[in-house]
Amino acid sequence: MSEHGDIIWQVHTLRGLGPIKFSMSRSQVDRFSADIGSIQAERSDTVESQQAGLEDLYKVFSDLFNDEDFKTVSEAIVEFGPAMDDRVVEFRTNGLSFEYTSGRLTEIFVDENCKKLTFMNIPVFLEDPVTIIKKLSRSLKEQPLIYEQEVIFPEHKMYLFSFVEEIGSSGQYQAGPSFHRSMSWRDSVRPNSVELSEYHLLDLDRLVP
Repeated sequence: MSEHGDIIWQVHTLRGLGPIKFSMSRSQVDRFSADIGSIQAERSDTVESQQAGLEDLYKVFSDLFNDEDFKTVSEAIVEFGPAMDDRVVEFRTNGLSFEYTSGRLTEIFVDENCKKLTFMNIPVFLEDPVTIIKKLSRSLKEQPLIYEQEVIFPEHKMYLFSFVEEIGSSGQYQAGPSFHRSMSWRDSVRPNSVELSEYHLLDLDRLVP
């Protein structure tokens, strides 16, 4: 039986998930396994694993990549790969995963399977997505930015994918496909992401319910 009940599924921006706090070690987070589910898989982004992934990709899509392409990406892994070398992603049940950097929790990710997730008692994946965006904006006192299908609250390091999407070039927005919906939040700026200059303000008055 869950020891912490629904409290464990409450989102706390910049802080964590329920009693699980950013900067906790993997062993500290693992103490909540009875509540959040067991580890199903994990991925470690060592330089060796990145290189192995590139080699596998090259074998499968060898007709799309030439030797020069492979060399260019391989050299990039050697140069930039070590920056990801201390990162581990832990996949648990309920559509939940944790990312650790240097052994400390830095990001929490959830997808549409995490039905229990709430923010200020709002069920994130059960509420209408347009309503969620508007409620988040009011609660956080921050106007979101959008880039294609991703809405972000940069001050609170919160990222929502496929909740809303732009309707052509009309400047209006509608709900995105629910089967791709996900959300993540961090305690620091997200590395290796799209530049903020690529995003633009999401006009909440143009969100179509």
